[in-house]
Amino acid sequence: MELVALSTAAFVIFVAHTGAETAQDTANKIATPCHEVLFLAAAADAAENRASRAEAVLQELYRDAQRLSTRLACEPALTKQKALMLLLATTKETTARVTDELENKAKALKAAANTLRRRAQQVHTLRNNNHKATSYGAATANDAATEDQIGSGNGKTCKLVVSGDTPKDNSCTDDGVKTSDLEAAASALNELETVKLLPDKAFGFSGIEVTIAVKGNPATLANPLTDNKGCGTVGDIAKDAAAATNAIGLTKIARAATETTTTTVYIRGGNSKKDSCTPQEQAGKQMIITQAATAYALCTIKETSINLPTRPLKNKPKDFFGRADMQQLAVLLNTGNAEKFPTGAAAEAEVKQILGEEDKTFEELFFATASDAKLSFKVGTDTIEGETTKLQQEGKHGRALAYCYGRSIREVEESAKKLASSNSNKNKATDTPKSVDECKKHLTEKPCKEGGCDFDEKKPEGEKCFPKPETEKKDEKSFSGKLRVFVPQVFAAIILLEFS
Repeated sequence: MELVALSTAAFVIFVAHTGAETAQDTANKIATPCHEVLFLAAAADAAENRASRAEAVLQELYRDAQRLSTRLACEPALTKQKALMLLLATTKETTARVTDELENKAKALKAAANTLRRRAQQVHTLRNNNHKATSYGAATANDAATEDQIGSGNGKTCKLVVSGDTPKDNSCTDDGVKTSDLEAAASALNELETVKLLPDKAFGFSGIEVTIAVKGNPATLANPLTDNKGCGTVGDIAKDAAAATNAIGLTKIARAATETTTTTVYIRGGNSKKDSCTPQEQAGKQMIITQAATAYALCTIKETSINLPTRPLKNKPKDFFGRADMQQLAVLLNTGNAEKFPTGAAAEAEVKQILGEEDKTFEELFFATASDAKLSFKVGTDTIEGETTKLQQEGKHGRALAYCYGRSIREVEESAKKLASSNSNKNKATDTPKSVDECKKHLTEKPCKEGGCDFDEKKPEGEKCFPKPETEKKDEKSFSGKLRVFVPQVFAAIILLEFS
C-alpha cells in the first residue's frame, strides 16, 4: 500500500511539473500582438470570474442571514428557535469575518483585469496601425488647384491613393501557437515566472516612414529646393516616371515602429526578478500600459488567493460538533456564560443539544417547502400570505419580521399577565390577615403555615401558631412589572441585531 501511494504521488508530481513547463513554454512563445491579446484577455477573464465568485458568496451570506432572521422570528417551536439562533449567529460571524477580505481581494482582481484589458486594447490598436503600403492608385494632377503647395508660381497639387496591406498577424493559426494553449497558460499564472510582451518602445510615436526612389543620376536633378520639400528637373517635366531620364517617386509608406519584437518580462518585478509584486512607479501618469504595469497586474492576479467560506446553511449538524467557534456559541446560548468552557465530548454535546444529529443540511432542515413556516396577515387591503422564504424572495422580509416579532411580543406579554394574575390570586388566598383565634387552632407547623400563619416552636402551647406581621406582605406588582420592562428591551436588542 505504501509503495502504491508513493508511486501515485510521484506520478502526480511529474504531471504537475510537466503541466507547469507547458504553460511556461507557451508564455515564452508569445511573439505577436495576436498572442499577447489572446493571453491577456484570458487572464483578465479568469481574474474577473474569481472576483465574481467572491462577491456572489458574500451576497449569499447576506441572503442567508435574512432568511434565518425571518424564519427565527416566525418559528413557534422553542427547540427550532434555538437552532436558528445558533445558525444566525454563525452566519453573521462568518460574514463579518470574511467581508473585508473578500471585498478587497475582489477589488484588486477587478483592477488588475481592467489593466490587462486596457493593455490588450493598446496592443490591438498598435497592430491595426502597423500597416504597410505596396500598391498605389494612379496619381492625378489637380489642375484646378488654386493654392500654391510648393512655393513656385505654377504650383499644382497631386493626389496619390495608397492602399494598405492586410496585417499578417490577424490570426494565430499559422504560427504554431494555439489559442487554447495561450488560454491554458493564462489560467496557470501560478506556474509562470516570466512572460513575453511587446516592449514599451513599440507604443511610442515614431513617425511615418516614406520611401522615395530616384531614377537616373541624382546629380542632374538640378539643385535641391531650398525648403528641402523635393527635387525636380525641367527636362523630364512632361514625362511619366518610366520614361523619365531622371525622376523621383514615392514607393512606400509605412509606420516606422521601433523594437516590436517581444521581450521577456518577470511577473514578479517586470524588468528584473523580484521577490514580490512590484508596482510601476508613477503608474497613474503613464499614457500607455507598460510592460511593468502589465507584469504587476499579472502578479496581482497570481498572488491574490481567495479562500471562499462555506455557507453555514450548506453544512450538516455533524460538521459543527467539533468546531471550537460553534462550541463557544452553543455554550453561550445554553448557559449564558462561557467562562468555564467544556472540552471534548462535553463541548460537542452543547452543540448537539441545540442542532440535533439529523444527516441533512440546515437548508434542507429549515427551508424545505414542507417544513417552512407559513404566514397569513393583512396590510391594509393587501393579504400577505405564504412561506417565510417566499415572502423574503418577494421583498416582504421587513413586514414578515414586524408581524412575527409583534406576535411574539404579544404572546409573552399575555403570558406575563396571566402569570401575574395567578400569583396575585394565590397571594390573596394566603396573605389575608388571620385572627389569633384562627391561628390558635393549628397545633403543628405545617397546617399553621398553610393556613397563612407563622409558627414558633419555642412559644407556649396554644401560642405557637400566630398571625403574620403585616410588613411581610409581598409586592404583588413586582414580578409582572419586571416582565413588562424586560420584553421591550429584548425586542429592541433583536431589532438592533437584525438591522445593524
